[in-house]
Amino acid sequence: MNEPTDPLLPNVRDAIEQGNRVDAIRLLRQQTGLGLKEAKDLVESQVGGDVAKAARSWSGTLPASAAAALEQGNKIDAIRLLREQTGLGLKEAKAIIDAQSQRIVADRNLLSPGEVPRSGSRLLWLAVSAIVITIVVYLVFQRAT
Repeated sequence: MNEPTDPLLPNVRDAIEQGNRVDAIRLLRQQTGLGLKEAKDLVESQVGGDVAKAARSWSGTLPASAAAALEQGNKIDAIRLLREQTGLGLKEAKAIIDAQSQRIVADRNLLSPGEVPRSGSRLLWLAVSAIVITIVVYLVFQRAT
């Protein structure tokens, strides 16, 4: 097996830059005789970095159609649309959509200054009402006897 002296051959690097990792691995295997795992590891090492970390720091804006799909809760369509419109790979697009989805959920859960969380307020009023009614009924029956 011949290992390339340059980490990646020019056409392999071009495939990576275009987001075609599978093609890059295939080309690398054809041109160097590397095994699948070795070629994949080499391509992945050249892509570099953690995909999720890159997605969290991604400063691009989502295309309008992908953002709309994500707002409707349709992550699969959002990933597909992001890939079609940006040329990103599946892994990168999924990581970006997941990160954006977490931001949307976090934004929805933010409270304004001085705002009280509403999640348990209805249950609290129901419990207080039940206690007041129980006390009133108890007092009425106490006076009746």
